[in-house]
Amino acid sequence: QIARQLGAKRISETVLLDEHLNVVYRGRIDDQVSPGVKRNAPTAKDLEDAINALVNDAPLLEHQTEPVGCLIT
Repeated sequence: QIARQLGAKRISETVLLDEHLNVVYRGRIDDQVSPGVKRNAPTAKDLEDAINALVNDAPLLEHQTEPVGCLIT
């Protein structure tokens, strides 16, 4: 129900909310897995970067990335 309310489309999609319940980041957790690619470790940690920016009151470099995974049905 929450995924539907937030408009999540994919299983692995994350949504980061601020203290006012505004969406500040939406997308993938990291880039470890993508279509045709599976890395031993991520090279980009999108959600971690967004959390750190939010906690430190710093600007987010990316507010949205493309999530990977099965569609939520």
